[in-house]
Amino acid sequence: MITKTITKTGSKGHHIFTLTVQEDSTSSNSSFLSFTFKISATNSSWQWRSYNNITYTITINGTNYTGTIPNFNGSTTTLKTANNIEVAHETDGTKTINISFSVTDPNTSVTYTCGNASASSTMTLTSLHTPPTIGNVTITEVNPRIGTTNKLFEHLSGKRIEIPASAYEGATISKYRVYNGNELLSERTTSQYIDANIFTIGYSNVTLQTTKISNVYYAIVGIEVEDSLGGITRTNKLLQVVSYDKPNIIATETNTQRIGQSTGRVAFNLKATYTYGYVDTIYNTISSLSFAYWSKNGTESSTYYDIDLTQAGVSISGGYITITNVELKENSSSLNIGTGAYYFKFKLTDGFNQSSIVKVLCVAGEYQMCEFDDHIDFKKPTINHYPLRVIESGYEDTITAVSGNSYVDIPITFNHTFTNNPNISLTLVSSSTAGAFGSVTITVLPSSVSTTGFTARVFNAGSSSRDIRFYWLAIEPIVSS
Repeated sequence: MITKTITKTGSKGHHIFTLTVQEDSTSSNSSFLSFTFKISATNSSWQWRSYNNITYTITINGTNYTGTIPNFNGSTTTLKTANNIEVAHETDGTKTINISFSVTDPNTSVTYTCGNASASSTMTLTSLHTPPTIGNVTITEVNPRIGTTNKLFEHLSGKRIEIPASAYEGATISKYRVYNGNELLSERTTSQYIDANIFTIGYSNVTLQTTKISNVYYAIVGIEVEDSLGGITRTNKLLQVVSYDKPNIIATETNTQRIGQSTGRVAFNLKATYTYGYVDTIYNTISSLSFAYWSKNGTESSTYYDIDLTQAGVSISGGYITITNVELKENSSSLNIGTGAYYFKFKLTDGFNQSSIVKVLCVAGEYQMCEFDDHIDFKKPTINHYPLRVIESGYEDTITAVSGNSYVDIPITFNHTFTNNPNISLTLVSSSTAGAFGSVTITVLPSSVSTTGFTARVFNAGSSSRDIRFYWLAIEPIVSS
């Protein structure tokens, strides 16, 4: 709303008069005003008492409001207020009024009164006129997979919205707007579009603002028009919401793995969700699952190959898809991507042609054995992903006649010193004279393992003595730097 303030200092130079006029509200083609008229002083010592001949007149749009100032104590004082002053506008909704005040002080023989003062101005009120009217808005479905319906399918619908409107008092329609609740979706101006009143709104990525009526959710489609004089009219249309979620491949549950490190064949695991069964009256299914692939250092491929969803390892049940260790094939043939790193892009599409796409990396392959023309190479073995080297092994057959229910400790000394304490493994072998192992066991004394050797303990829990032999193997892990 509009506010206007005018001031004037009295002719004696030490009193200031202030008139503030405010437009409080409008109704139909009228504004309703209020005003406040105040006096203040440059110093609190400028005051007087019992001067009934100091008068003032305030004029608002031709109406006068009068009074006297018999006393003034030096502090800012409100002299006059009024409210609910109705001002009718012109037929086109505009209105400019005159506002003024005058103060008359006939006491010329004293210096402490205010002296004469007057001020005037104009005040332009809010433009009021008959706002535009909105006719019968038509909303039709444009997604052919849904068909004609007055419902709004979440994430699926496309709506053609046609808005008829009329303006008044010489105004013209200048803008049309469509809202999702309070969220502006689109605005079209008549200066830019011949058919500014026709919209096509896609709701694929719109989070619907809704209202609940009798346990049914309705989308709030806001329709708004504005005319050239600033008049605005808005109405809301309610469309019943049909719930639907797009397919969703769960990225953290989707990966690829090589079938053999150097074969070039690839298997994959995948988990996904989709809207299962009927969506309103339309039955939804999975239309396809496909993949594209390309070298990590190459250009992304847009060529997709279908994945057979009826093969073993594929489970589709109740809106959930789980695929476990299924080989990827290009037109029924196994892949051969060599040992380089490749990207794989999976695309899941449902019956409404909505898709989810996830990209994963298949790391470079490593051979376990590679045969060349003149030699064969093997990949080095590891323990917990650390490389290792086989350093030393031996064979012991010096133990004879280990008596029943007793043990013997056999010290083993390495031929050279290890860098780190090795891992020891023992294999027990019976001699030709002793027969089967029976109750004989052999273990490494953990505290005995060092970089120079270890101790093996042979224990015979049986009643007969045994001749014993065993193999040992020492493997030294290489600590990662």
